[in-house]
Amino acid sequence: MSQVKLSDCRVVDLCDHRGIAAGRMLADIGADVIRVEPPGGSPARRHGPFDDRGCSLLWECYAAGSRSIVIDTGTGRGLRDFDDLVSKADILIESGADAAATKRRYERLKEINPGLIYVAITPFGLDGPKSGYEDAEIVLWAAGGAMYGAQDGGRPPLRVSVPQAYLHAAADAAVGALIAREARKRSGKGQLVEISVQRSVAQATLSAILADAAGDVGFQEEIDASNRSDGSERLDLSGSGSATRRKKAWQVKDGVIELHLAMGPSTGRFTNNLFDWMRDEGHIAPDEIKWDWSSIHLLIESGKITSDDLEKAREVVASFLARHSRRELLETAIRRKLLIAPQYTPADLRESPQYQARGVFRAIRSSDGVERIVVGSPVKLDGESPPLTRAPGLGEHTAVILEEAKGRRRQARPAQAAALPFKDLRVLDLSWVVAGPAAGRVLSDFGATVVRVESAKRVDAARVIGPFTSGQRGLETSSVYHNCNAGKLSVSLDLANPEARTVLSDLIRWCDVIIESFSPGTIAKWGFGYQKIRDINPRAILVSSTLMGQSGPYSQLAGFGNLGSSISGVQRLVGWPDRPPRGPFGPYTDYIGPRFAIAGLAAALDTRERTGKGCWVDVSQAECGLFFLAPAIMADALSGEVTQARGNGDDSMVPHGVYAARETQDRRSRFVAVAVKDDECWRRLADLVGGAGLAQDRRFATVDLRRANLAALDAILSEWIGARTAGEAEDLLQARKVPAHVVAASRDVCEDRQLNYRNHFIALDHPVAGRSYVESSRYALSETPAPTPPPPPALGEHTNLVMRDMLGYDEAKVEKLRANKAFA
Repeated sequence: MSQVKLSDCRVVDLCDHRGIAAGRMLADIGADVIRVEPPGGSPARRHGPFDDRGCSLLWECYAAGSRSIVIDTGTGRGLRDFDDLVSKADILIESGADAAATKRRYERLKEINPGLIYVAITPFGLDGPKSGYEDAEIVLWAAGGAMYGAQDGGRPPLRVSVPQAYLHAAADAAVGALIAREARKRSGKGQLVEISVQRSVAQATLSAILADAAGDVGFQEEIDASNRSDGSERLDLSGSGSATRRKKAWQVKDGVIELHLAMGPSTGRFTNNLFDWMRDEGHIAPDEIKWDWSSIHLLIESGKITSDDLEKAREVVASFLARHSRRELLETAIRRKLLIAPQYTPADLRESPQYQARGVFRAIRSSDGVERIVVGSPVKLDGESPPLTRAPGLGEHTAVILEEAKGRRRQARPAQAAALPFKDLRVLDLSWVVAGPAAGRVLSDFGATVVRVESAKRVDAARVIGPFTSGQRGLETSSVYHNCNAGKLSVSLDLANPEARTVLSDLIRWCDVIIESFSPGTIAKWGFGYQKIRDINPRAILVSSTLMGQSGPYSQLAGFGNLGSSISGVQRLVGWPDRPPRGPFGPYTDYIGPRFAIAGLAAALDTRERTGKGCWVDVSQAECGLFFLAPAIMADALSGEVTQARGNGDDSMVPHGVYAARETQDRRSRFVAVAVKDDECWRRLADLVGGAGLAQDRRFATVDLRRANLAALDAILSEWIGARTAGEAEDLLQARKVPAHVVAASRDVCEDRQLNYRNHFIALDHPVAGRSYVESSRYALSETPAPTPPPPPALGEHTNLVMRDMLGYDEAKVEKLRANKAFA
């Protein structure tokens, strides 16, 4: 069993279903998570999905690894027990409390425990013009911008049919707690950590929400046009197909696979490999469709290749793929380096040789004696998965926890001046695109020196993904690159050059942490496998973020988060029942992976303090996707049914959907997300929309009746919202305490009064682009907030500085390296 874990970290968890996964993430890396429940049990125990015995599978999945204590804080004895527990805790996490109650509780508890890290998960923030807004999953998905890009042929934008918004926030809560814990090691002080779900969700947009701020009007217009129809053609150099609505889901012999015909200097080679395979199989003539997909975008821009030409190529691909099974295509994708992955169903997930080899699904006997399948952690530490114990029974550990609290004393440290948590941390960032660089950005935000290694010979795909500053496509103008790399130093190294590898060796010796996202074995081929890294620097922590992880038969599968979301089951859960799955916007698992990478790194840093040794943190992005679907996977395993994409429908809330609003003067399509949580909420909505007559209409009196008469209900709501602008509808509905929000496109997000109150968008000077717009840190720490970052770097901008000031090279050595083309 791995000894890499947090030490002596006690977490008091007050979360309901909206934050429950935060405690699970902390328990997985070694924290002692104590779930404080009222006498009737946590509300999370009453949140679905359920098994046939009425047991909450959400609880069984995300409360695993923790302990349960029942405390009635409404009594004097209960309040004293609670205060005693908190006085010895390191971290407290809550979700669902109103802003005023959270502030009062924090002020009281920090007097009891000045070292307490208090993490509050809030829908929109503790302060600001929307801090009192009514929330629901679909409303927050709309408010953060993640919903707008998931449209299908003119229909309203789509949610993910398994709730995701609060999972993004819960993962951020775990990371925020760990960042504050690092700060406390320096200062001895606790602090308030505020997590806004709206801001957490914004990470799932691939920085598309920055288009308006960056001045890329065309980017948003092209998305709008392609959302209305699948007939438009636009350049998409992302590799994942994030900015195109063209065909990505392909029917094969036994199901559906995900494939984007990637183009451009960073990813076009994958599509070249596909057409080479088709030629080898005799499916196309040697001279047929002989395009170089690495430069095809130039031919499209010039008009030499038309939309009709591309459509014919897709027809050829479709007929070829239809001859093969999903497994054949997956195995060939690994062998030939293709961007292909099957769209897995729950049964496929459990039978996958990859997930079986990595021990992803754990059979655990629950407190009620029933054996259930629980998804393990997506992080391996020094090659081992963290242990996992079952979710606790109600109050199962009350007596022992109260007894422990009597004797436990949290070790106080002398208070010192606050400093950024990672002030002295030195990070070598070898990753690319989003998942790895986003983790490095978090470290940089909180004080780490992050050196980003790039090469003009293998351009980072993030540098060619829009939106672009002022709409000008270029290697220095990408908002995606800027957003993931603000505050870093850029060094240009051609790692195919032996001279450059000597520099890499010195950088490994210099750093504390290495982040990489190459296919497993790539850095070993350069002579820098993990054992070699340990020989060079025994204290170095290697964080590897890859699609499938470092082990297993499919570990060599290359690709982006759209393939990760396909092979983890997410891709098929966005769509309409009468159409093929649409999938979420962009490389979805790339948005989740960075949170788990930081959590694993925190455990490794904590362990190194005790042992002096580094470790290897292995993050599987696909398994991160599984973690976010865990309760649904468990439910499907028990029932034998398959959770399907269901548009914007919900099991317990009706109405629950997205409705078109009146067009604005600029003729943009606008939508509003609305959710009715209960009958009382319905009466408030009905009174607003139709007065007493609608409120008393017996067709809609209960949730079951509203579901039975949904067509009529949708028609009424569509007419009412359609007569108003989206902003007007949002304001009127929220004033009546009905959860509602504009489905935010880039302009809406950039003009959002809550996000602007939180200073979510930052304008920075850039050495080449002139101006750069990035998002601020999602982790709002009261004592050690992230400062405004330095601007993102130009390619190789800091090569000389790093060589001289960090590695100590003299001018002659630097010039020799340059002459030998190491800096390329």
